Amino acid sequence: MSTTIRISRRTKRELDKVLAALEREAERRLSYDEVIRILVSRSRILKRPELLAYFLAPEAGEEISEMVQSMLREERRRDLSVEQRRYGA
Repeated sequence: MSTTIRISRRTKRELDKVLAALEREAERRLSYDEVIRILVSRSRILKRPELLAYFLAPEAGEEISEMVQSMLREERRRDLSVEQRRYGA
């Protein structure tokens, strides 16, 4: 099932920029649906940006910073895995 949403031209241009960046990151073509789901998923992580910034800051220590980055990468892998199972992409 698909749904049509209205967005302004400005928002469409911004979404196209994000789409291009995420396609470079994923090294494959993405749909707008995938881009929106990725953005929503990433926004969950950023609900407490001050905490994320703290753990990624050099002052947090290399070990903690690497652990957080590893956790973020793993979450991203899980998101991609779910997308592949759901949409066969």
